[in-house]
Amino acid sequence: DKHKQWCDLELEKTEASITELDELELKIQEIAGTVLTLHGEVEEARDMSTKIATHMQEATEIRKVGKEENRLAKKDAHEAQVQLANAIAVLEDFYKSSGQIPKESWEFIQGRVESRIAAPVDLPETPSTWDSGYT
Repeated sequence: DKHKQWCDLELEKTEASITELDELELKIQEIAGTVLTLHGEVEEARDMSTKIATHMQEATEIRKVGKEENRLAKKDAHEAQVQLANAIAVLEDFYKSSGQIPKESWEFIQGRVESRIAAPVDLPETPSTWDSGYT
């Protein structure tokens, strides 16, 4: 009787251990599956990180090229603006000297005097303020 009880007790312990081992094996398999899934996600994240870094490098290169093109275009536009202003000045001077474009009143300083402009003032050799001594 005592021996049978002892055997039954030992069998229960063994069955409990086997059940516990089966549960632990299931947990190990679940965790191994999770590890494989996470490993795959890490690889995907690495690939995506590499793609992003490559894209950023390409975008930076594109911006550098665009910046250089903009700098050259700005320089050309400035030079063209200066040349255009020079050409306009030459043309205005030519056409004003030929009489095809009327001159402005302030452009007649040494030329003929129009009615809008007063006659030039004749200054004496020594102004009256020069009569007094320097103090």
